[in-house]
Parts: sequence; C-alpha cells; structure tokens
Amino acid sequence: MRRRSFTAPGMPPPVQPAPTETAPMISEAMMALSGDLSEKPIQWLLMAAQHYEVTGRLQLGLAACPVNIQFGLGRPLHAQSPFCVGSEAILDLFIWKDGRIQFETGKHPEHVSVHESVEELIQRGEAYAESQVFLEQHAINELSFLMRPPTRVSTEDIEKRLKDGQPIDTNIQMEFYSNIYGTRNIKDTAEKLSLQPSRWTSIAANLLQLGILFTPDGRSIATIADKRVTEPKPTAEFEALKLPTADSPPQPVAQAAAGGALSSLWQTKATVHTPPVQAPPLASEVTMTPATMAQSGIANHIVTLDQTDYNRVLGLLSSPDDGIYTFEALQFFLAKEFARACRFKTSLTLVLYTITCREPAVPPAISQLVTTTVSRIKRDVDVFGHFGTRAYALLLPNIESNQACLLVDRISKDLLEVNPTLKDSGVALHFGLASVPGDTSEINGLVKAAQVSMFHATSNRLLRTQAQQLRQ
Repeated sequence: MRRRSFTAPGMPPPVQPAPTETAPMISEAMMALSGDLSEKPIQWLLMAAQHYEVTGRLQLGLAACPVNIQFGLGRPLHAQSPFCVGSEAILDLFIWKDGRIQFETGKHPEHVSVHESVEELIQRGEAYAESQVFLEQHAINELSFLMRPPTRVSTEDIEKRLKDGQPIDTNIQMEFYSNIYGTRNIKDTAEKLSLQPSRWTSIAANLLQLGILFTPDGRSIATIADKRVTEPKPTAEFEALKLPTADSPPQPVAQAAAGGALSSLWQTKATVHTPPVQAPPLASEVTMTPATMAQSGIANHIVTLDQTDYNRVLGLLSSPDDGIYTFEALQFFLAKEFARACRFKTSLTLVLYTITCREPAVPPAISQLVTTTVSRIKRDVDVFGHFGTRAYALLLPNIESNQACLLVDRISKDLLEVNPTLKDSGVALHFGLASVPGDTSEINGLVKAAQVSMFHATSNRLLRTQAQQLRQ
C-alpha cells in the first residue's frame, strides 16, 4: 500500500501518474532535487523528496566533504557525513547557507539510520538553526562557560519553566543544568552527556531564553531579550518556492540580510557582534594563589610585572613534553583570536598539521624536531599548540590562507635543511588551512574546514590543502 505523501505549502498536490507519465515525473523530481542550497534550503528538499516519493541518494556539499541522504519512497532512511551518521547529518544541513545539490535515482538505502519523519526533522532542524543564530548573536559558543542564577531555584520551578520553552526532553535539560558549575564549558558538558551539536545547541539556547541559565558575564536573558535581532524562519523561505518544472525554473531564495557590517563582508546569516567574555581559568591540578589580595580603594603605588608569575602561568598552559600549548589552552586562545578577528574585521588563519611516517607511531625525536622548527619560524604573536591527541595547530592573526602557505612551505624547507634524511625515512607533514573571513564566519566552521583540509592533504599525500581549494 502506498502511503499518502505530505503536501508542502506552495506545492501542487501529488498526482498519481499514468504509466506513460513516469519519465516526466522522474524528470521533474531530478530537477527539483538539484541546484544549490542557497536557492533550495534543506527543508524544501525534504518536502520535495516526500512530494515526489523518490527513491535514491541525495548528495549535498563538496565532493571532499559530502553529506549523503538516502530516500525510500520519499522518506529519508539513511544519512551520513564525514562527521556523523543518522539524523544529525541532516540536521547539520539546516545551518548551511550553500552547497551543491545532486540526486541519483534508484539508489536504494543500505540500512536505516534515520527514524524521524520529514515533519519531525524540519521541526528539530529549524529549532537548531534558530538556536544557533541566538547563541552567535550573544557571542556564545561551545567554549563558553554559562552561569547559574545567583539565587537558588527549586527543581519544581525549573521544570515548570521548561514547559514554556522548546519541546526538549525535560530530563536531559535538567541533567544539562545540573552539570553547569561555572568551571565546565558547554563542550565539556555536552561530551559528558554524549549530546550531539544540534541537541546541546538547542538546550543551551532554551535554558538561556527561559532565564534558567545566565550568560558568561552573569546577565539574565531578560536583560538581552529585547536586543535580539531575529531572522525570518526558514519556513518562510521555502514556502515561497514552487516546485520547478520544465517550463518553470526554480526561483532563487532571497537571503535575509543580517544586521551588522560584518554580515556584508562575510555573507553569513549570523555575525558575532561582541567578543566573548573571558572564561574562567582552566581547571588544573596546580592552584595558583594571588600574591596580594585585591582591595578596594585608590591605587597609590607602582605595580611592576613579575617574570616569575608569567613563567608559572605559561607552565600551566603548556605541555610538559614539548613546551607548546595544550589543546585546552589552544581552544581558549582560538576563541579570543576569533572574537578579535570578528570585532576588528581582520583575518585569522587556522593551520593544522599531522605527521606521518613508515612506523606505526611517530618517534618522539621527530615530533620534537618539527615542534622546535615551527617554534623558531613562527612569529611571537602566533599561537602554537596541540590539536587533539595527534595533530598540531597554529593560529596566525592578520594572515590570510594564501599568505599562510608561505609559512608552510618554509617549515617544510627548513626541516629538510636541518635533517635531509627525513624524506628518505618516509616522514611527511600534511597541513590543512582555513581562514576567516575567506572560508567561514563561524568558529566551528573554521575548525571543521581546517580539519577536512588536513584530512584531504593526508589522504592524497600532499604537503598542504587550503579549504578554498576544496570549494572549487
């Protein structure tokens, strides 16, 4: 029995074709499911696929970083991206502003990883996109430290307040709230609770909008709610679209203009207008005690800088093995440099690299040689540290991606001059470069683009790959 298809707003009701109309219907479906996300957002594509009851594979994005959605009779059954599988791969598309669309008919789903209906996916996706915009407008990201209200609120009051917000499981939201101490950022909390980006983004935004949690600088949502710059819901965009036919080409979707000068420069839906508030210090086993306690009153003597204190703090932020910044410290500096680039409309390039060799593990001597060389070549304003457990990162303020290539080439050249046997030993470096505003305007997008570029360079045995090359 064929199920009834959902009739999307602005779409003609599906017509049961005669046997001779099969080819025209397939042609219309192929035309509808092609183009670019800038003209046809994912909401519209899902509804079009359901309208035509297609069976096949929809590929979106770049060839180097595709998202594949497999449909069966118009229903999404399986989705996969380089970073996730299932519904999350589809929900991630709700915050994409562009990307190539291509459909292959007849590709049957291999297995089922998506269990939500089209309507449920659209509801969750739109809530995710709106929550993402809300957090960005208030300079809140996964590295931010949210705060509880100064006055204690009972569990009953919180649960009652949650009923006025987004339809998210109350138990999950309560567990998220209970893990906010002021010393754990959003990312740490999400990892502890195994929450995917779409889930923790919606939860964080919902708790802030309801006033259950405060912003990193201790402000209630009530004090900033009136200052929000809202955008039209994505629904209004794709509802205006008509399904394309042979005689009627698709109408482009007008992109909503975001407020602020940076939006015209970076052409994105959300812009960070203010730098993020300084986060609490990183948790460490070593506790620093201030030399003097802060006192109120008028300063009446000269305070000098203490190099010993500087070295002590640097030691807390650096890895004891090689002396460069830890991954936790690098994340902090990345958030600060990203905010600076947004605030002053300057460039910032994130360079990631990994080391490969013939041996299963890179010898410590090789890692130390590379680290020493990079530390010698980089500028004093550049930030150099670990990225995860197997990669390294360079933050290059006021440097564009093309300029950063010169630094990468010099690192490779100097390494061979210091140790000419590296190449014969099978040791190779693979760099991935991404920058703002050239490649993205979001900190998560910057990190993702740099990693995808590094993966591309590694798999193709290249010295470097720029994110802009993968878009071509």
